[in-house]
Amino acid sequence: MAGVRRISLVDQLVATIQQELITGQYAAGTPFIEEEVKKRYEVSRSTTREALARLEEDGYLTRDPATRTLRFRTPAADEIEQVYFARRFYEGAGINNAKHASPQQLEAIRESSQQLVAVLEDGKPLEVVEAEWRCHTAIVECIGSPLITAQYRQLLRRLSLALAQIESPQEDAAAGQDHMSIAKLILAKQYRDAKKLLFDHLASGEKELLAQAS
Repeated sequence: MAGVRRISLVDQLVATIQQELITGQYAAGTPFIEEEVKKRYEVSRSTTREALARLEEDGYLTRDPATRTLRFRTPAADEIEQVYFARRFYEGAGINNAKHASPQQLEAIRESSQQLVAVLEDGKPLEVVEAEWRCHTAIVECIGSPLITAQYRQLLRRLSLALAQIESPQEDAAAGQDHMSIAKLILAKQYRDAKKLLFDHLASGEKELLAQAS
């Protein structure tokens, strides 16, 4: 039971810090010192250490190469461009393979787009981003490779914080409609149109993030 309790505390601490980062309670470059985090959130050293490791792995914190100190980070312009280049590769391949997808994979595309629209009504920024990730991941899963899907999920983690910081109701509504339309086109086997809409959607997101990073 002690192990279960400790893992639960780690999850809670990670979620708390994520939410504080997203809502602007920390400036870019803020250091996250283990002892200071431990005292601030009144948790054990092991919980603090594991939570910080998770935040680093997911791209919320980066380790300063000179001091080895963990700091709050947001993606730089060149990183955003590289991630979106890779996203077009992965997601384009997913649509190319959709013609061979199983009924379960196609249903995941449909369900994830519907879930995104539902979350948009009252979801928090991070919840909206995670729901959108499920839509894109469902497309990549049509490739049929668990390894590629895992690589893609790791790629998305690099952008989750930056995207959550620019969420707005108007943009969310447009994004929800895009995903519903992409899903319908894939299910209707209109793969070329689906890929065009997908790439337009990705280009819009990349442009907005690059504007924020500049």
